[in-house]
Amino acid sequence: MVVLLGLLTRIAFAEQRGDAPTKRVLLISTGSRLSPGFRVVDREILRVLRTIETVRIETYAENLDIVRFPTERYQRIFREYLAARYAEQRPDIVILTFVGNLGLTARSLTQLFPGTPILVAGFTEEEIQPEQLGAFVTGFVERADARGALDLILRVQPGLRRIVVIGGTSLGDRQKLQPVRAAAPAFKNRVTVDFWDNLAMADLRRAVTALPRDTAILYTPLFRDAAGQTFVSAEVGRWIGQSASVPVYLMIDQSFGTGAMGGMISTVDAFGRRAGEQARRLLTGTSPGAMPFEHRSDSVPTFDWRALKRWNISESALPPGSVIRFKPPSLWSEYGWYIGGAVIVIVLQSATILALVFERRYRRRIAAEGERTELELQQQRRELAHVGRVSLMGELAASLAHELSQPLTAIFANGSAALRFLHRGDSGESREALEDLLKDQTRAAEVIRHMRRFVRKETAVEHTAVQIAEVIREVVALVRSDAMLQRVDVLSNADTSLPTVSANRVQLQQVLLNLVLNAIDAMAGVEGARIVTIAARGRDGVIHVAVSDRGHGVSLDDFERIFEPFYTTKQHGLGMGLSVCRAIIRAHGGSLWAENNDYGGATFNFTVPVAKA
Repeated sequence: MVVLLGLLTRIAFAEQRGDAPTKRVLLISTGSRLSPGFRVVDREILRVLRTIETVRIETYAENLDIVRFPTERYQRIFREYLAARYAEQRPDIVILTFVGNLGLTARSLTQLFPGTPILVAGFTEEEIQPEQLGAFVTGFVERADARGALDLILRVQPGLRRIVVIGGTSLGDRQKLQPVRAAAPAFKNRVTVDFWDNLAMADLRRAVTALPRDTAILYTPLFRDAAGQTFVSAEVGRWIGQSASVPVYLMIDQSFGTGAMGGMISTVDAFGRRAGEQARRLLTGTSPGAMPFEHRSDSVPTFDWRALKRWNISESALPPGSVIRFKPPSLWSEYGWYIGGAVIVIVLQSATILALVFERRYRRRIAAEGERTELELQQQRRELAHVGRVSLMGELAASLAHELSQPLTAIFANGSAALRFLHRGDSGESREALEDLLKDQTRAAEVIRHMRRFVRKETAVEHTAVQIAEVIREVVALVRSDAMLQRVDVLSNADTSLPTVSANRVQLQQVLLNLVLNAIDAMAGVEGARIVTIAARGRDGVIHVAVSDRGHGVSLDDFERIFEPFYTTKQHGLGMGLSVCRAIIRAHGGSLWAENNDYGGATFNFTVPVAKA
C-alpha cells in the first residue's frame, strides 16, 4: 500500500486560489502504482481539476493493488485503513479507477463514505446496473470493441491464417478475454483464432518468438499468468511487442509505443480526461443523480509508424480515419513556420528588388536578362566601363585632335624640308629632318596607341601590379590638351615610392580620367586660378588618391545622388561616369566618396588596397 500524498498534495497546494473553499479529492485505484496506465489516468484527472477556479483542491491518493492482493482479508484491512486515515478529513469526492470487477470495491466505498459523491471509472466488461450503485455513485466504464479489433487485424493483414489472443488469469484479464471469445466464431471462415491464457510466463516467452509469418498476436491485459505469478501488464505488452516474431496488436494503449503495431485502442489519457471532466462537474455543484452512468466504447484504430515500417505494412492498408503515431515529422511540418516566414521575406525582398530594377533602365536590362549571378554582374560592369571610356573619348575628342595635329603638322613640315634638302644635295640637313619626322611619328603613334588601348573592349579583367604614380602621369598627359584649351592647370603630387596595388590598369585610368575631367568641367565659368590637384599617399594598407578642384562644389541635394546610375548634373552627360567609377573601385576592394573643400570646390577620393607581397 503506497501513498502518493506528498507529491499530489504539493501539486494541489500550488493551485490554491485566494480564499476559495477547499475541496478534498481522494483518488483510489484498484491497480498498482507501478502500472503506467493508472499513473496516466491520475495525471489527466489532476490536469482537469487544476482548471477549476472556484475551489481549492487538496488531493490524496491510494492504490489497492487488487491483482496481487485479491483476498477478502486484504480488502477488509484496506477498508479499515481508509476508515482510520480519513476519519477526521473526510473527502468531498472519491474517484475510483478500476480494471475488472467493480461491485465489492464500490460497496465498500459507499459504506466508508456515506453521502460522499463517488465517481467510478473503469475498463471492464462487467454488466453494471446503475440503480445498484446507490444515489451518490456515478461514472462510466470503457468497453473493448473485440469484433472491431479482430476485423482491423484482418483488414491490415488480409493474408493471415491465424490470430493468437494472449491474456491472463486474473478477474480483469478474464473480463477482457471474454468479448474476444464471443466475437471469434464470427471469423471462423476467415482465420483461426487461438487463445493463450493458460501459459506460464516462461512458456509464453518461448512461444511468441517462434510463430510463423502468417500469424498475428492480439494482446489483452495480462496481470497474472497460469502459474499464478503477477505482472505489470504494460511491461508484459512491451516485451511481447519487441520480441514476438509477428506483428502484435493491442486493445488498450498502456503498451502502445513500445514495439506493438497498434490496433483498436482505447486511450488511457482520454479515459483520464473524461474522468476529470465528470469530477469537475461534481465539485462545482452537479449532483451524482443528474449524471447518468455511461457505458462507452471509444476505441480508435491507432498505429505506431515505426512498427508499420518494421513489418513492411503500407499506410494505404490502414482504414480511413486511422491515427498514426511516432511518424517522423516532415520538413514542412517541423519547419513550416520558418519556411513560410523565409518565403515571405524572400518574396518581399524580391518585390522590392524588382521595383528598383524596373525604376532604373540599367536594372530593367538586368531583370530582362533574368540572372544576378556574379559572372553576369562583372560582365555588365565591364560593358558599362567600356561605354564610359568611349564617352570619355568623345569628351576628349577636341583635345585629342589638337594633340595629334601638332606631331602630324611637324611630320608634314619635316618631310617637306627633307625633300628640299635632298634636291639641294644637303644630306646632313636631310638626315636631321628625317630624324625629327620619325620622332613626331612616334609621338603621334603613341597618342593613338594609348587611345586605342583605353577604348578597347576587354574580354577579361586582368589584375596586375600597378604603380599609382604611373597611372596619374598617363592621365595627366592624356588631358593636357583639354586642360590647356579650358585654361586649367593639372598638378600631380604622387610619390613614386608608393607600394603597388593589384588592379586593372585601364580601369584605374578610367576612374582617374573621369574624376579629372569632372574637376575640369566643374571650374567652367570660375574666375581666378583654375587648378586641379591630384594627390596620392599610402595609409593603413591602402593607397588614397584625391582629385581636388576649385569649382562650385557639390550641392547638398546632389551629394546623395551623384553616384546613382543615369543621374547627372551636366547638360549633355549620360549619368554613368561616377556610377561606373564607384562600381570599379568597389570591385577592386576600395571605396569612392566626395566632399566639399573649405576653400571652395570639391574633392573626390578613392582608395585601393595595397597589393599583397
